[in-house]
Formats: sequence, C-alpha cells, structure tokens
Amino acid sequence: MATALSTLAVHGSAELSFTIAVGGTDVSAVAALGLGSGLVARANASELVALAGWTFGGALEVRR
Repeated sequence: MATALSTLAVHGSAELSFTIAVGGTDVSAVAALGLGSGLVARANASELVALAGWTFGGALEVRR
C-alpha cells in the first residue's frame, strides 16, 4: 500500500567551539547540541523512523 506524507520539521541547535595553536598548526574542537521536532513514522504501533528529538554532533579539525 502506498501513501504520501508531508510534514514540517524544525531543528534548533547551540554550538560551542574553540581553537588552539600548536606549533604552526591550528586544532579546533566543536560540539553542538540540538532539539528537533518533525516526522515520526510508525507501523503497527512500532516506531520505524524518527526525525525528532535530541541531537549531538562533534568534530575535531586540524589545519596547517
């Protein structure tokens, strides 16, 4: 059975980053925390996909 679904998804986040210089190389660290509201797909009362809830991201970058 095919169905169509459309919804508005909203996501907001806050990010913290810092950079230090180490012998001619810059090292940056980034952390982000967010909260989203959007699509939750269910089948037979089981959650299959959720594009909603808390998110966390992090990165480490080295630049010469």
